[in-house]
Amino acid sequence: MPTESPEKYIARTGLTAHIEKLLDSCCRDLPEIGHLQPYLLAELIQSNPQSATKVEVDPEAKKWTKKPSTFVLYEKPQLIQYLDDVRWYPTLQAITEQVLTKRPANPVQFMIELLAKGDLTADVDGGDEEAAAAKMQALQRGKKARQQAAAKKQAKEDKKQAEAATQMQSIRRGQMERKAMKEKRLEAEQAMKEEAMVEEQAAPTEEGAVDPEQAAAAAKMQALQRGKKARDEYMAQRQEKAEQDAAATKMQAVRRGQAERKERAEEAAAATKMQALQRGKNARKAKE
Repeated sequence: MPTESPEKYIARTGLTAHIEKLLDSCCRDLPEIGHLQPYLLAELIQSNPQSATKVEVDPEAKKWTKKPSTFVLYEKPQLIQYLDDVRWYPTLQAITEQVLTKRPANPVQFMIELLAKGDLTADVDGGDEEAAAAKMQALQRGKKARQQAAAKKQAKEDKKQAEAATQMQSIRRGQMERKAMKEKRLEAEQAMKEEAMVEEQAAPTEEGAVDPEQAAAAAKMQALQRGKKARDEYMAQRQEKAEQDAAATKMQAVRRGQAERKERAEEAAAATKMQALQRGKNARKAKE
C-alpha cells in the first residue's frame, strides 16, 4: 500500500491542475452527452503529447461530437446541469479513484491509458474502491479547508485595504481643511484691507462731497470679492462630494469582492455535496 498521503501525492504530481484544466476545456467545448470520455482522451493527448507517445490509442477511441451550436449557457445553474447530464462528476470521480489507488509516477499518462481502454473501473476491487473513496473525501476536506483559509486571508487583506483607504481619505480631508482654513484667513485679511481701502476712498472730500468715481470703484471691488467667495465655496463643496463618491465606490468594490468569494465558496461546497451524493448512489447501485 502507498505510504504517501493523497494530499502530498496530488501536490507533487499537480493532479488538481490537470483536472481543473480538463473542466475548463469541457465547459468551453461542450462535448455531446455520451462523448465525455473520448473528449477527455483527445484533450489529454493534445495538451500532453509527450505522455501520449507511450500509449497506443485507437483513433476511434478519441472521436467525440460537440454539442449543437444553438446550445448556449447563460446562467451557472445551466452549466451545472450540463455537467450533471454529461456525467462529469462520476467520470472524474472514477478516474481520480484509479489514480489515487495506483499512484502512478505520471498521472497524465495513466489517465490516457485508462481512457484509451474505455473501462474506468477496471482493476479496482471492492477494498480499493473504499480506500480511494476515503482518500477522495480527505482530499475534498483538505481542499475545503484551504479555500476557507484563503477566504479568511482575503477578508483580512480587504479589511486592511479598506482601513488604509479610510485613513488616507482622513489625512486628505485634514490637509484640505487646513488649506481651506488658511485660504479663508488670507481672504479675510485681504477683505479687511480692501474694506479699509474702500472706506478711505469713500471718505468725504475737503468740500464735504463723496467722489463718484471712488464710490463706483469701491462697489465694483466689493462685487468681485463676493463673486470670488461664492466660487470658492462652490469648488470646496464639489471637492468634498467627489471624495465622498470615491469612498463609496471603494466600499462597493470591497463588498462585491466579498460577495463573489462567498459565492465561489458556496459553489465549491455544493459541488462537494453533489459528489458525496453521487458516491452514495454508486455504492447503493453496486450493492444491488
